Amino acid sequence: MRITKDDLGVIEAASKEKVHPVLSCTRVEPGALVCTDGRILCRREIAMEEEGETFEPFQIEGRALKNAKGIFAKNSMTSLRAGVNGTATIQTDGGAQVQIKKEEGTVFPEYRRVFPADREDAKTVLLDPALLSRLLKTFKGAETVKITINSPDVPMRLEAEIEGRKVEGLIMPKVQT
Repeated sequence: MRITKDDLGVIEAASKEKVHPVLSCTRVEPGALVCTDGRILCRREIAMEEEGETFEPFQIEGRALKNAKGIFAKNSMTSLRAGVNGTATIQTDGGAQVQIKKEEGTVFPEYRRVFPADREDAKTVLLDPALLSRLLKTFKGAETVKITINSPDVPMRLEAEIEGRKVEGLIMPKVQT
């Protein structure tokens, strides 16, 4: 598989705690990286190097890809291969190689079953991820954030209470074409 530095964003969904090792793993499957901490989950499709490339899915220690990020700083594309003897291999376009230990004996949760089916009355809103990230930072310190979606063409409303004070925010949807 060919992974870029941006593809590593999936790692933010992995648990940083070692209480449940499988939740701090990155699942590598043909065409995707998957991470979860038990509360959030992210699956990101990854470009395959060769058409028909296949392998058995495996887990690697959750932060291993992040720890190898120095490789990504100097190379725009990097290859990740399943490897042998309990390892995976990262190889850069420049030829450098790093071995990452596979996480043996862990069973990654069956994550596909937790994605809910879309309801008939579901509303879909397209948002700019950079704007959403900026807005969510303004809610730092809130225990929960209430999100109200009235219509796909009006601003989405976010509300919370922090130390007894109300915090409100709006984010404009992207225009659906």
